[in-house]
Amino acid sequence: MEAKKDLRDLALFGGEPAFERPLLVGRPNIPNREALFQRINDLLERRWLTNDGPYVREFERKVADLAGVEHAVAVCNATAALELTVRA
Repeated sequence: MEAKKDLRDLALFGGEPAFERPLLVGRPNIPNREALFQRINDLLERRWLTNDGPYVREFERKVADLAGVEHAVAVCNATAALELTVRA
Protein backbone atom coordinates (compact mmCIF):
# COMPACT_ATOMS: atom_id res chain seq x y z
CA MET A 1 0.00 0.00 0.00
CA GLU A 2 1.26 3.42 -0.93
CA ALA A 3 1.79 6.06 1.77
CA LYS A 4 -0.93 8.65 2.25
CA LYS A 5 0.21 12.06 0.99
CA ASP A 6 -2.95 14.15 1.09
CA LEU A 7 -6.06 14.36 3.27
CA ARG A 8 -8.11 13.07 0.34
CA ASP A 9 -6.03 9.86 0.48
CA LEU A 10 -7.49 9.03 3.90
CA ALA A 11 -10.53 6.74 3.96
CA LEU A 12 -12.35 9.31 6.08
CA PHE A 13 -12.20 11.68 3.12
CA GLY A 14 -12.95 9.14 0.37
CA GLY A 15 -9.58 7.41 0.00
CA GLU A 16 -8.95 3.66 0.01
CA PRO A 17 -9.41 2.11 3.50
CA ALA A 18 -6.27 0.48 4.96
CA PHE A 19 -8.27 -2.38 6.49
CA GLU A 20 -11.12 -4.51 5.17
CA ARG A 21 -13.02 -4.12 8.48
CA PRO A 22 -12.74 -1.22 10.93
CA LEU A 23 -9.80 -1.69 13.30
CA LEU A 24 -11.20 -0.78 16.71
CA VAL A 25 -8.81 -0.17 19.60
CA GLY A 26 -11.28 -1.40 22.21
CA ARG A 27 -12.43 -4.56 20.42
CA PRO A 28 -12.71 -7.25 23.11
CA ASN A 29 -10.74 -10.44 22.71
CA ILE A 30 -12.88 -13.12 24.37
CA PRO A 31 -12.08 -16.46 22.75
CA ASN A 32 -14.21 -18.60 25.09
CA ARG A 33 -17.38 -16.92 26.36
CA GLU A 34 -18.48 -19.97 28.34
CA ALA A 35 -15.21 -19.98 30.34
CA LEU A 36 -15.53 -16.23 30.91
CA PHE A 37 -19.09 -16.57 32.23
CA GLN A 38 -18.04 -19.49 34.47
CA ARG A 39 -15.33 -17.32 36.04
CA ILE A 40 -17.73 -14.38 36.46
CA ASN A 41 -20.33 -16.65 38.09
CA ASP A 42 -17.67 -18.12 40.39
CA LEU A 43 -16.52 -14.64 41.35
CA LEU A 44 -20.07 -13.53 42.15
CA GLU A 45 -20.91 -16.72 44.09
CA ARG A 46 -17.77 -16.29 46.25
CA ARG A 47 -18.81 -12.69 47.03
CA TRP A 48 -15.11 -11.88 47.16
CA LEU A 49 -14.40 -9.49 44.32
CA THR A 50 -11.26 -7.73 45.58
CA ASN A 51 -9.05 -7.29 48.64
CA ASP A 52 -6.68 -10.24 48.19
CA GLY A 53 -9.33 -12.55 46.78
CA PRO A 54 -8.28 -15.57 44.71
CA TYR A 55 -8.79 -13.83 41.36
CA VAL A 56 -6.82 -10.77 42.47
CA ARG A 57 -3.95 -13.02 43.62
CA GLU A 58 -4.06 -14.94 40.33
CA PHE A 59 -4.00 -11.65 38.37
CA GLU A 60 -1.07 -10.29 40.41
CA ARG A 61 0.89 -13.54 39.95
CA LYS A 62 0.32 -13.53 36.18
CA VAL A 63 1.31 -9.85 35.86
CA ALA A 64 4.46 -10.47 37.93
CA ASP A 65 5.36 -13.48 35.74
CA LEU A 66 4.72 -11.47 32.58
CA ALA A 67 6.86 -8.59 33.85
CA GLY A 68 9.59 -10.94 35.05
CA VAL A 69 9.44 -9.65 38.63
CA GLU A 70 8.83 -11.31 41.98
CA HIS A 71 5.74 -9.31 43.00
CA ALA A 72 2.96 -7.21 41.50
CA VAL A 73 0.22 -5.30 43.32
CA ALA A 74 -3.20 -4.67 41.79
CA VAL A 75 -4.81 -1.35 42.66
CA CYS A 76 -8.19 0.17 41.83
CA ASN A 77 -6.95 2.85 39.40
CA ALA A 78 -3.93 4.62 37.94
CA THR A 79 -4.09 7.43 40.51
CA ALA A 80 -3.71 4.93 43.36
CA ALA A 81 -0.85 3.26 41.48
CA LEU A 82 0.96 6.56 41.00
CA GLU A 83 0.47 7.47 44.67
CA LEU A 84 1.93 4.10 45.73
CA THR A 85 4.83 4.59 43.35
CA VAL A 86 5.62 8.03 44.77
CA ARG A 87 5.42 6.76 48.34
CA ALA A 88 7.64 3.78 47.56
